[in-house]
Amino acid sequence: MNYLIEASLLLLGFAAVFHFLLDGDNAYGFHRWYLVGSLLASLVIPLIAWPAPIVIETANYALLPDLLPGAADEGVRADELSTISFRSVLLTLLIWGFWLGVIYKTFVFTQQLYGLLANIRKGQLLERSTFTLVLLPGHIPIHSFGKYVFAGELDYLDGKVEQELIQHELAHIQQRHSWDIIALELIHIFFWFHPLIKYYRAAIKLNHEHLSDQAVVKTGVDVIYYQQLLLKNICTYQTNPLASPLHFSFTKKRFQMMPKHLMATEGRHKRWLVLPFTLLFLVLSNINLTGQEEIKEIPPPPPPVKAEAFDRPPPPPPVKAFVEKRPTVQQLEDWQNEKEYGVWLDGKRMENAQLKEMKPADFGWFSVARLLKNAVNYGKHTYQVDVFSKTYFEQHLKNKKPVLVTKVKPVSVQEKSAPVEIEKKKPLPVIREIKPKSKQ
Repeated sequence: MNYLIEASLLLLGFAAVFHFLLDGDNAYGFHRWYLVGSLLASLVIPLIAWPAPIVIETANYALLPDLLPGAADEGVRADELSTISFRSVLLTLLIWGFWLGVIYKTFVFTQQLYGLLANIRKGQLLERSTFTLVLLPGHIPIHSFGKYVFAGELDYLDGKVEQELIQHELAHIQQRHSWDIIALELIHIFFWFHPLIKYYRAAIKLNHEHLSDQAVVKTGVDVIYYQQLLLKNICTYQTNPLASPLHFSFTKKRFQMMPKHLMATEGRHKRWLVLPFTLLFLVLSNINLTGQEEIKEIPPPPPPVKAEAFDRPPPPPPVKAFVEKRPTVQQLEDWQNEKEYGVWLDGKRMENAQLKEMKPADFGWFSVARLLKNAVNYGKHTYQVDVFSKTYFEQHLKNKKPVLVTKVKPVSVQEKSAPVEIEKKKPLPVIREIKPKSKQ
């Protein structure tokens, strides 16, 4: 959709420049390259990924309600989802319609091309130095395609095919106008619905006629005589769109421009005005409007969350088993400070001075924790040190995990009546380790 919008804007801009600035002068050669080049540029530029685009932030309104539980009314949500479903169906139908149009236009183009080739096979071929004349049975208006000029056999034998008309068709052949028409038809296959493509088709074909008329008039043919000749040979019925016949819709405009064919080329200064417009269109095509993007897919709503899940506490983190950890000599010296440290050996209070007679090898594990305000010994010392002898560690702590305190489920009255025997065991220490302060 963005490509179609950008291409349409570029086509409209280039067509407006041609219609208001260039159309009306006799620079037909420049007109041809401008029309063909701007048409191709309008279709190619939106496909180019420009580096560092110019971003303009715009308001982005939410198209969907909040899908969190309880955030939006279910009825409103259902209406909006049904609307989006209708849009999806409509988009699918448009895509199918587009491809059906492409298939139909491809069939028509193939049929037209086959019709021209069939006329070449069944007609009488007369080779000339620069073209091939194809004589067809009946009264056929003169027209050309590629290097072939088609004419009625009876009209040619009776001398009704004037040399000026042959020169006109020869100009089409020498300037290779058929290549422009084939490119136009191929583009029209994929943009059959676009009105600006039809405008370009008419403008390019009319410019072809101006170029051929100019080539004939410059040979010295009288303009009035040539105009009367065109009126006499106007095609009044439908011919092959790939060819270059004489139509009244083009002839009126051609007659108005014929007096300028012998004049000097006009509008040379206007060509330079095309450049700033082209640069302007390139800059505008590089602007990226954010905040107006379509929501292509609707994220599914999250699954309903049960109320019980909020009452359940999160699982505790994994607890590692006790492994042997011995203090250093420096730590044993620091722990001798009674004002800072209170020392417990195998769960019993000991004097700090007794650490002088001990070595790191006498211990199996230790822990240092800062006392909180609700601690019993808060104020007596700052840190509590729990050390365990090597023997105690081997018997009670090695390869065992610390005990985690969990929330106890309240017991009902009936459950309280039944006596519960609890085995009394020595609890394992619940320890919170911190890093002690270093001495200054």
